[in-house]
Amino acid sequence: MKLIEIYNINKEKYDKYIIIIRCGYFYETYGEEAYIIHKIFGYKIKEVSGSIRVGFPINSYNKVTNKLNKLKINYFIINENTKVKFKENNYSKYL
Repeated sequence: MKLIEIYNINKEKYDKYIIIIRCGYFYETYGEEAYIIHKIFGYKIKEVSGSIRVGFPINSYNKVTNKLNKLKINYFIINENTKVKFKENNYSKYL
């Protein structure tokens, strides 16, 4: 299954969450969440096969999750076979 398909399936379930998917040595997010991550962290937005995405290296995991926690932004992380979620309420504010 392609990462964008995994993103779309989870986005239906977790609409007001930033869906973050591990891909090798990077984490990626797509769509409107890419703009949120770009705005907060300055990571580059890329367009690949008609999809907007932002990626960041795995060594930035703590930096990203700590900042999202501080800003109280919903996120859902798909990390290999482990899924971790944190729920707060400021997703729409940052979108």
